[in-house]
Amino acid sequence: LPTLSSFLDTPPFQLMPWMVIADVLSAEDYRIRYFGTPMVELVGKDYTGVSALESREAGLEIHVGTRAWNAGRHPCGYFSKRTIYRQQRPPQLEAVFDVVTLTLPVRSNSSLPCILNYSSLPRMAGDQNVSAASKIGYRITPLCWVDIGAGVPATPI
Repeated sequence: LPTLSSFLDTPPFQLMPWMVIADVLSAEDYRIRYFGTPMVELVGKDYTGVSALESREAGLEIHVGTRAWNAGRHPCGYFSKRTIYRQQRPPQLEAVFDVVTLTLPVRSNSSLPCILNYSSLPRMAGDQNVSAASKIGYRITPLCWVDIGAGVPATPI
């Protein structure tokens, strides 16, 4: 696996704003190291430095699954679709966006898995069937594992 520092030196700078970097603390928790500015604008909150468990305690629902843990430990990548529900003026739902993400593991200075998540440009979604009072910030739909040379986990995505 490439190291986090070597990986950050090679991508075109145009990709960096659409990136999220997270340390995977356990199968149930992760801490976001970096949340790109366009992602902040898209979801309406900067999650840099926030863990999934802390966000739940604050009443914000961040989806937590074992995919990132499996991707970092196996190692492999995965594609997913994220549907983002943005509420600028609650309880009025402003917009729904879809982005496709590619998540890849990298080595960091710690023994914990670290993942890079690159998102596509957002596309306005037609599915606005969500309650205006819902606390869902976004929904993740897993698509497929990505073999980066070590195969993929036997567990379904």
